[in-house]
Amino acid sequence: MALTDYFDREADRFASHYDGDRRFRERAEVWAALIARYAGDARSCLDLGCGPGVLARAAASQGLKTLAIDLAPRMIARIRQDDHLQARVGDFMTEELAPADLVLCSSVLEYAPDLERAIVRVASLVRDGGTVLASLPNPRSLYRRAEQLSFRLTGRPGYRRYVTSPVSLDRARRLFAGQGLSCRELVYFDSDATAATTDRTTVVDPRDLEPTSTASEIRHDAVLDEWVAIASHRQGRTHLPPADECPLCPSRDGRHTEVPASDYDVVSFENRFPSFAEDADPGFVEDGERRAGRGRCEVLCFTSDHDTALSQLPPDRVRLVLDAFWAITWLLGSQR
Repeated sequence: MALTDYFDREADRFASHYDGDRRFRERAEVWAALIARYAGDARSCLDLGCGPGVLARAAASQGLKTLAIDLAPRMIARIRQDDHLQARVGDFMTEELAPADLVLCSSVLEYAPDLERAIVRVASLVRDGGTVLASLPNPRSLYRRAEQLSFRLTGRPGYRRYVTSPVSLDRARRLFAGQGLSCRELVYFDSDATAATTDRTTVVDPRDLEPTSTASEIRHDAVLDEWVAIASHRQGRTHLPPADECPLCPSRDGRHTEVPASDYDVVSFENRFPSFAEDADPGFVEDGERRAGRGRCEVLCFTSDHDTALSQLPPDRVRLVLDAFWAITWLLGSQR
């Protein structure tokens, strides 16, 4: 009950953050955009660990029949209920809940005593063809590391004492994929002109992709005295396809590619056939000559025109490519 008591005590302060804290407002805006993007043809929504109901309200505003559930009674008491939004006190792990088209799980799973069991439960609550939107803190980020140090020295922030399942992004994706929920990250870097006229919130990848499987290693080359990546699982990857089957072109005329948008300026996404994985095989035994292939592989596409080279881009587009390269590099570095 300690976790419930903590969030009961913090209910008023937590809710006020969405009014007065810029970071919380931005977080709510990001979630609202995601909910709008994935609402689509959905009719129902479950908000698991809903807190004061900010995200549940965003789902209800999209016309979804929404049920919000939380352990803390004072959190639920703050939610204004109506025909589209109902709320109740309870534990989604044990409550009898009907599956929904859209399941929200924001900053909840890190408190689960058994993360894998919690993800199995979340997956059971989404209907076939539905979507789970979940967020987890990245324990490798500089911010979270500083926060952990602060907690060790001062005991603040207080919620840290209840975090039982810190997990890397790669492991979280693997756990979700193990339940049939594919997870892909794709980021569009648009020019100001494109951003002003393009709505990316409606772009969704309709493909049913197999989970990515990575079991790479690096081996020491004694002759050259350097480490070499060995990734035999990449033999089945797409390699030098004809132009009309290029997986990096936009999705057009009924042909779906790695980029679901019909056009783009610059786009980045996680390689589906990576040489490295953020979480190595736990059974891999490292020695002086072999190590697990830890890392992450991103694809950066600098133009949607199949026949245009980087040297042919105008200066402002080259600047956008460099900005995207810097942003992705910084992001990968922050996850180390």
